[in-house]
Amino acid sequence: MAFDVPLPPRTWSDRALWTMVGVGLLVWASALIGTARHTWTVGILVFCNIWGLATIIACWLPDNRWTTDRRLTNTLAWATALITGGTVIAWGIASLKGGVFYGTDEIAFDQYAAQLVQHGLNPYTHSMKPAYQLFQTPTNYYTYSFVGKPVTTLSYPSLSFLIYVPFLLLGWSYNLAPALCLIAWGLTTMMLFAVLPLRVRPLGLLFGGCMLYASYAVGGVTDAMYMPLLILAAYKWDRFGSSRWTYIGPVMFGLAMAIKQTPWLALPFMLLAIGGDEYIRTGLVAGIKRAAKYLSIAVAAFLIPNVPYIIASPHAWISGIFTPLAGDMVPTGQGTVSLSLYFHIGGGSMTAFSLATVFTLLLLLVAFVGTYPLLRMSMLFLPSFALLFGARSNVNYFISLIPVAVVAAITAGPVPVRRQVAGATTRFAAAASDRWRWLLGRASGLAGGFRSRSWLLGTALCALLFLGAVVRSLTASPPIKIVLAGVQTTGNTNHIQLLKLRVTNTSGEAVSPGFDTVQSEYNSTFWNIDKGPKLLPAHTTADYSIVSPNAQAQPSIYGGFNIVGYVQKPRSFSVSEMYAPSLLGLTFNPPARNKPVPVGQTFTLSLDLVNHEGSPLQRAGVPVTLRQITWSPTGQVRSQARINGGRVGKYAVAQTNSHGVAKFNIVGVKPTGFNSVTFTAYLHDANLRYVYTASGNFDLRFVAR
Repeated sequence: MAFDVPLPPRTWSDRALWTMVGVGLLVWASALIGTARHTWTVGILVFCNIWGLATIIACWLPDNRWTTDRRLTNTLAWATALITGGTVIAWGIASLKGGVFYGTDEIAFDQYAAQLVQHGLNPYTHSMKPAYQLFQTPTNYYTYSFVGKPVTTLSYPSLSFLIYVPFLLLGWSYNLAPALCLIAWGLTTMMLFAVLPLRVRPLGLLFGGCMLYASYAVGGVTDAMYMPLLILAAYKWDRFGSSRWTYIGPVMFGLAMAIKQTPWLALPFMLLAIGGDEYIRTGLVAGIKRAAKYLSIAVAAFLIPNVPYIIASPHAWISGIFTPLAGDMVPTGQGTVSLSLYFHIGGGSMTAFSLATVFTLLLLLVAFVGTYPLLRMSMLFLPSFALLFGARSNVNYFISLIPVAVVAAITAGPVPVRRQVAGATTRFAAAASDRWRWLLGRASGLAGGFRSRSWLLGTALCALLFLGAVVRSLTASPPIKIVLAGVQTTGNTNHIQLLKLRVTNTSGEAVSPGFDTVQSEYNSTFWNIDKGPKLLPAHTTADYSIVSPNAQAQPSIYGGFNIVGYVQKPRSFSVSEMYAPSLLGLTFNPPARNKPVPVGQTFTLSLDLVNHEGSPLQRAGVPVTLRQITWSPTGQVRSQARINGGRVGKYAVAQTNSHGVAKFNIVGVKPTGFNSVTFTAYLHDANLRYVYTASGNFDLRFVAR
């Protein structure tokens, strides 16, 4: 780079991008406040605030000899990039300091598989079940099959775990998997900044500083591991074959596919683009040869780390890596399946969701070829659209390819022009080139972008198949209907441990249903059926009582949740109406007491009745229970207070007045020293045996007069 050449004047978009980079640093400084228990992060957050504000000020300075100095500007830009990446990594390290907690079964499996390799074992032939306990993965983060069992087979290509082996050999095992994901995301940020052109390289920092990506990396979503490889593959992808260095592209693509299956779906679009460019330049045969060369290199790179396991146990390897694509896992995600999970639309055919994904991918491929080069710039992001319509459509499937697609779109050269050759071919090439310009110049309608009427009709046929599968997935009625008939809570822990269901089999065959709950987008472990028929006959209704299998599966009484019923034949799922209780609540008045209360002096504590939204309710006659407890440094001790003249240390009950207020007169009988008496209020429905806490805690300290 010629640093003595001044930079051109900055545009509004330049200033806007760098402004957002500065704002991003301020956001990360705010995020670091939550990690201030680690004193080393305090200096980082202060510096981050200073640099973020300085970045915003600097990008709005008028153009002068300082702002157009290429060397100075480049140095400051790289400093900002390193500070952004370093801040994200610092936040991630501080987040991981809380202990070993693997937020997905995926990273738990990968690190456990690497440990098996370390001992000379084949992870594809061993159960991954010990990984759950070894890395303390919560049961709500397991991946469950339709029969209610968690997936315990290794489900990813071999590089997903081989990448951990060198670090394990060096003695690093504590939080290794999330730490490597975080490092990979920091590397991705730096690579985005490095490969993007000068005008848009702040975009790389905006991606790198996006909390969603960083949270996924720390939480154990391993897509960050293949992103650096795919960025190298996407960078100037259209130069493939022009020099020896361009062969790095397919090698990196193949290695990315050896980490996770998501890049598999992007490979056909890359091949079509590689071949499509060559087809425009020299013809169909040359285009096929160029795409085949790219494919052969990518496949070779993919197979190199996988060949030992293919040879050792081909069936275990094939069944493992195809589990995410063909496994019978429970539906979840933010795509169209969420309409079934939360709006009770469809769900009667899991096959329809699978077909919708396949037909969407087919539609995109046909449209991509039929309109090429219309969709050339978005080729690596198109597969994400297909994943929207599957039964498992988690958001990380959609966002992981966006940074890579941006690199591919921005760094690629223009659409190639057909080379001139002799004779009739010259006339054909000229006519084809004119036709391409004519097609690209048409903007009057959608059909104007297709290469021919045949491609238009083929795309329309694929679109009909796609629409049919999507409509079927959202309209097929499940064979069972679920109605929530009652709940039983755990009492003071505010969770639900038993559900009473009324299940109707609307089909003509007997079914054997299984049930779980979905809260905050996570599927619980399948609940145990305590009462109810194992096999529900056709056209019958039965009452079921299901019990939570563990504490993590118990939904909170304060949040809404759905009950999902699963049937094997036909493979389908049914969702109950969301349980959203209209709970009453209590608030303390006053909200706190900041001074001690003399022994023998009456302190009046009021509790105001509110609805689930926190609005006051003027409802009389609601019984409110106020309990007391005292905690000392050595444990619980007897409380030294009377409530409404009752016995020392005991609870009392008062009813709300016409204003929805329950009053309690509290008198301390002995000084409590530095300990406080903690008061907690409950609402109790004796008919439903339903107890829940609504008030929080209120502390009083009693002193001598």
